Amino acid sequence: MAGNVRMRVLSVLQILTHNTDEGRTLTTPEIIDLLANRGISADRRSIYEDIESINASGWEVLRSETGKRGYYYASREFEDAEIGLMLDNLFAFSFLTEKKLGQLIDKLIRLGTSALRQNRLQRAGLTAVGTRMHEGGSIYTVDSLYRAISEERMITFFPYHLDWHKRRAFDTQEPVLVKPLHLVWHDQDYFLIAARPDGVCVHYRVDRMAELKLLERARGYSRRIHREELESYAVHVFGPTAGRPLQISLKCRKDAAELVFERFGLDIPVYASHGEYFNCDVNVTPSDALYGWLIAHIDQVELLRPKSARQALIALLERGKRQYQC
Repeated sequence: MAGNVRMRVLSVLQILTHNTDEGRTLTTPEIIDLLANRGISADRRSIYEDIESINASGWEVLRSETGKRGYYYASREFEDAEIGLMLDNLFAFSFLTEKKLGQLIDKLIRLGTSALRQNRLQRAGLTAVGTRMHEGGSIYTVDSLYRAISEERMITFFPYHLDWHKRRAFDTQEPVLVKPLHLVWHDQDYFLIAARPDGVCVHYRVDRMAELKLLERARGYSRRIHREELESYAVHVFGPTAGRPLQISLKCRKDAAELVFERFGLDIPVYASHGEYFNCDVNVTPSDALYGWLIAHIDQVELLRPKSARQALIALLERGKRQYQC
């Protein structure tokens, strides 16, 4: 008998959690009908007692006295807007397979209101995920790496890349041995910054690590990376540029201001130029990624100085012109 009561209380909580919110309530007869669909019998008095038990246990079920009178589940961990933000960001994780992405979406949606479930399911159906090509397991690799970092354990794995057949091609015949130091999120992928046994910093793309194994704690292995060293390493390896830093001057159309600020930040010095243009100075490190951005916005942004960077951009344009000449 006690087991049946507990099952009924849990079912009432599930029904209210999945089917109600502040704008959508359920009356006592409706709750009784939904319980009956589950093969559970109840009456008005038992529903009142169940809701009292739910509230006494730390949840919050309220009765609406406006509009359609009835009960709704009020004690949610996250607001719909907060869950929506997490859902939207899930699609940025390209290493998630379609299956794992769908599982995470389902779990998050269940935390929200019925309105969120309707809207987000429709939105998820319109999101293109067919281009995902990563194999399963990366999410668990990330978790294992965080554990290795916190416990200061060594790891071994086989780094690989995809060949033109879209198959794994291993970079080494023997497993790599490193001490994980930090994980970096860059350009929709996780990267591991680690230290080799000789103390040199290296990095690997997490979803290109096979047969990961956690070893014993690295005794006597004191290699650590300071915050300044990490930031410097990350900027030079994962930043939009890579190489020797220098200051460049740009001439930009005023209607392109937002894309310039999105690229280089709001703290860059800006000064007026003539007509529809303004000039700005930016501290960067020249790279193909930077020049590619300049080429993509060639009608809106012009590289003025220094001469060496301007010549490098011109040389890149010339190579492209020769390659695509008819």
